[in-house]
Amino acid sequence: MIKFRLGINAGFATNRFPEPEVWLKIVGKELGLKYVQFVVDLLNPFLPPQVIEHKIIKVKASALKYEVKIDTTFTSTFTRVNHLMHPDALQRKVWFDWFRGWFEISAQLGARGSGGHFGSMSVADFNNKKRREFLIEEAISSWHKLAR
Repeated sequence: MIKFRLGINAGFATNRFPEPEVWLKIVGKELGLKYVQFVVDLLNPFLPPQVIEHKIIKVKASALKYEVKIDTTFTSTFTRVNHLMHPDALQRKVWFDWFRGWFEISAQLGARGSGGHFGSMSVADFNNKKRREFLIEEAISSWHKLAR
């Protein structure tokens, strides 16, 4: 028999229930679930450190109160963009730092892992074989660095 754990992606809370005490109550009490996949739409790494710290404290307290584990995290709809494959190297660097911040937030929330979109290319980059290969290799290298 296969064992599995039923959980939910917190994307449902993004606009309607952004308050941790509200969406975690829904997950833990109303739905009776013990596991959640936290999404970046609820806490963007670009926010100032004091905002991030405050939100992490609130999420952890509400998760404890409603006995819900932040099992994993996901970049959600926010990163369906070029990010690590952007045509501009400076923007790729900004996104690299963004992901590093996101993975730090994930660790602070106690997540065992995180997932996200690999990246997308502009039409011009995709149609240029040399450029396409360069960006794919650079993105793979960046993901490896982030995974350390």
